[in-house]
Amino acid sequence: MQVKHVLNEGYSIKEAYVLDNHLCKFNENIKPIPVLKSIDSEEYTIILACLDVNICREIEKDIYLYSKNPDILYLESVKDKIEQKDKTENGVEKDDWRQINRPVVGKYSFGSLCSNCLVESIGAF
Repeated sequence: MQVKHVLNEGYSIKEAYVLDNHLCKFNENIKPIPVLKSIDSEEYTIILACLDVNICREIEKDIYLYSKNPDILYLESVKDKIEQKDKTENGVEKDDWRQINRPVVGKYSFGSLCSNCLVESIGAF
């Protein structure tokens, strides 16, 4: 909603739709993403204003599922995170990252081992 406010107040741009699969249940002005099937999405630019990269990816998949050739803009901070996540995960190539066996650290572990990118989880057993 902050992006909507900036567009409306700062640039006098009125949005055509606000899409959110969860908030649409509580506010009739907010539409679910499948509404993209019924509109010509080539006439619109979709601003993907989500700060969580994983959720952003899910929404992006839905957008491509329901619309043809969407024009998507990302928030700059999220765009950087998405590009970084696609290229590497903490310096390890994405495909190689899944093949690494990461140790599980115990309850009394401390120091640099706990904040290492190769550690899967920390906790009591």
